[in-house]
Amino acid sequence: MDYIEKIDQIKDKYFNELLTRYRDAAMAAATAGKKIPLFRKADFSSHIKAFEEIREGAESCLADLKQVEVPEDDEAYSEIAKLLGVSLEDFVELQKRNADHYDLMDKRQYRKNGITIDDFKLSLAGVQTGTGTAVESLDLLDRTYRYYHGEEVDMGGEEEPEETEDDLLEGGEV
Repeated sequence: MDYIEKIDQIKDKYFNELLTRYRDAAMAAATAGKKIPLFRKADFSSHIKAFEEIREGAESCLADLKQVEVPEDDEAYSEIAKLLGVSLEDFVELQKRNADHYDLMDKRQYRKNGITIDDFKLSLAGVQTGTGTAVESLDLLDRTYRYYHGEEVDMGGEEEPEETEDDLLEGGEV
């Protein structure tokens, strides 16, 4: 298998398997986190385990990617491999933050652990930051991949609409 097939295979596993598993795990964990019972403790261990397994899968993809040698003259796949690596690293960090957050939620149920609302807010902010970073790098990877494969891609440069004469007249200016 050549380097293009290997990189495409890693990207496909990331997009089709890991991201799907992450979506399902994040939705299930968020649902469980919203319904913490009053007299019964919620068990977040299955959610924590799911995030850890997804992290391990992403780390495996990252290790496989590091074994791929892309020729220096292939600018497109050099860029794709670099962005795939960055995106996978961000995704690994997001899984760590999610696992830590739900571990904190698990501990928060027990008063003796001394988890404060500030600890919880800080953990949640970390997950939100990790999510933003992971989404940005994933979006850049996706747009770059599609661009180098001949698809038309919106590169994010939104132009402001030009003012028409009617717009100017409505505003009282000529």
